[in-house]
Amino acid sequence: MGFMDRLVEKAQKGPRVTIILPEYITEIQMIKSGDLKTEDAVFLKAGEQASKNGIAEIALPTPDLLAESDIIAELGEAYDRKRAEEAEPGRKTRSLGQRMMQRNVCNLGAQLVASGYAHGVVMGKYHPTRRVIQAAELCIGEASGQIMSTISFFDLPAGIGLPAFLAYADVAINVDPSAEELAKVITTSVATYRASIGEEPVVCLASHETHTGEGQYMDRAREAFEIYSKSEGAVKTIDGPCQLDAAFDAGIGKRKGALFHEAGWGMPNLVVFTNLDSANTNYKILKLISDSAGLRNNLCTQGLKLPVDDLSRGDSWQQVYGTITVNALKCQQLLRDGSYGDIKQLPANAVATF
Repeated sequence: MGFMDRLVEKAQKGPRVTIILPEYITEIQMIKSGDLKTEDAVFLKAGEQASKNGIAEIALPTPDLLAESDIIAELGEAYDRKRAEEAEPGRKTRSLGQRMMQRNVCNLGAQLVASGYAHGVVMGKYHPTRRVIQAAELCIGEASGQIMSTISFFDLPAGIGLPAFLAYADVAINVDPSAEELAKVITTSVATYRASIGEEPVVCLASHETHTGEGQYMDRAREAFEIYSKSEGAVKTIDGPCQLDAAFDAGIGKRKGALFHEAGWGMPNLVVFTNLDSANTNYKILKLISDSAGLRNNLCTQGLKLPVDDLSRGDSWQQVYGTITVNALKCQQLLRDGSYGDIKQLPANAVATF
């Protein structure tokens, strides 16, 4: 059984949560316009599978929801209030909320979560990452002490010198984080790993040299490591800055002074990179390896007050299903922590049912 399958089992045993897939509206519109074949639509398949397997209750809003004036007005007013609260003192903001709900399903999905109609949202198949990020920032906002970033989970084949399951962060959002921001990426990634996997990660802060070395990137990595290590709840099983060969190969690690094998931790299962260039490049390679072996991998968004997960344009319905699973796990943890009130019901005529 792959590690991603274990996540499915964990989600099935957790409390029931509601996840909304707002781009189902986009798929319906694309099918009607002839831009998408019905058999190529992913949200109905992924949602039905998640519901049938007991992962979560799935809300698939239809275009009829956009005509529900009371709900659109409620969401729009909440959106406008948040923008006004965050505006500079004395600066007036325009009332754009209702228009933004009807014109942008990413804003609609994020605001439905923020307003209590769902525990989490999965979107981004038909909209760029920046749209998803903007919606999440505007409607929900970052969790205290964390930073909006991404983490990718991979099942990997045997015989390649890597663990069977590995997580990479941040592979899509923060281009060149400061030491403080990088420490927050570590904090956020550890929190996501704990909530999703239910275990303590072994963390590698990856860099081009191991422990020694000079220059702004090494200085930044060392500073980030120190900031994180002194933070409340920090894992003890972390080493860095560290080269990946030293992290994964016991012989090389011993020569270069890496702690993973010397301390008996084993190979890291969570790697945090110091910048987006190295992170995304490594992420693409690992994704090709996982895909070519017919294994599962999923990219997830993290660091928000409430769970929002971004999809990739090329995601299949199976990958959407995997992202729904990770989203559900994050929702379940927040539900246990008492972060939600009662979930409101959307009108039956505006939500597809299975």
